[in-house]
Amino acid sequence: MAVRLRLALGATLATAFVGLFIQRRRRRRAEAVRFNFGEASSRDGLAHGALRPGKQANALEAPGAVNDAEVREWVAFVRARGVRRVLSLLGDDEIAWYASDLDAAMRRDFSRYDRTSVFAPGARDVALAAFDAAREAGEPIVMHCSGGQG
Repeated sequence: MAVRLRLALGATLATAFVGLFIQRRRRRRAEAVRFNFGEASSRDGLAHGALRPGKQANALEAPGAVNDAEVREWVAFVRARGVRRVLSLLGDDEIAWYASDLDAAMRRDFSRYDRTSVFAPGARDVALAAFDAAREAGEPIVMHCSGGQG
């Protein structure tokens, strides 16, 4: 009887553990979808893509529309996934959508932050240098543009 009870209890605990694991995975997946966050390739764990900071909560594109709390939420999300570098492809006109200085916030919260408009001359060189530096340092990097659709 004691052996059966122990086996039943063990099976119940194992089922509960698996259920919690699955719930946690679903929650993390839902968060990743909310931020449109993911690895650029399954063969390379360093390069990631995501929505621009704040867009997960606010898609407004007007001067000062994205508040600091929305940016902090994005920062916390990507940092929790091990990202330490950011390559932003936002232009100066898009940076104006932020209530505070986005460049200063990114420089404060990440080990390296590079920004160039995707349409700027030399944007390709800035992007390649950022990815090369991330690979050299072994630090994950996230790249985002305004749309976050890749």
